[in-house]
Amino acid sequence: MVSYRSIGDVVELAAPVGGVTKDVPVQIGQLIVIPTVSALAAVRFNGITRGCIEGLPKTASQAWTEGQTIYWDAELGELTSVAGDNHEFGRALAIAASGATLTTAPEVLFNGMLSNADETT
Repeated sequence: MVSYRSIGDVVELAAPVGGVTKDVPVQIGQLIVIPTVSALAAVRFNGITRGCIEGLPKTASQAWTEGQTIYWDAELGELTSVAGDNHEFGRALAIAASGATLTTAPEVLFNGMLSNADETT
């Protein structure tokens, strides 16, 4: 019998090797999640899998437009508009200006499900 459990915007997972840090996106299999707490490897934690979020670091030298595809650069730990080897993160919900220093990203519609084109780690 199938039972409804939740909407699925926050799920419980086991932290990967190296653990997780609160508010720092991490890839787990085919998901990118934003941990709500810090946790050591193998410890269960809650991670945000989708929704409207703001406050993550953004590549300063980029200007964004509403609806633009945004990517997560795991190596630099910031959101970017450059696809390259980065994973699709969501869509910009506000205009963002470029600047000389690292800035905070405006609201982004986040969908933690990686596409088939994204590689797994």
